[in-house]
Amino acid sequence: RANPVDPGNDNEQRVARFQMLGQTFSVRSDRFVVYAVVRGYDGIDPNDPQFGPPAETAQFIAVFDRGSMEDNSDTPRVIGYVRLQ
Repeated sequence: RANPVDPGNDNEQRVARFQMLGQTFSVRSDRFVVYAVVRGYDGIDPNDPQFGPPAETAQFIAVFDRGSMEDNSDTPRVIGYVRLQ
């Protein structure tokens, strides 16, 4: 029995997984909802892999409309958003 590979520390495998998911799942609607978590770190060294706990965290729900987009340089319109917590 083979040992499972832990992709936790392998950036190449992590990127490959996200590329596969991006090609598998798509949004066909012009309007969609996004849940996002934004974390801010205070006084960190970007080269340090251990950032520690975030200094601030914010959760958002936003509704986007991409119906008026005509090419890749256009950006979707934000219909509305709410900060949670």
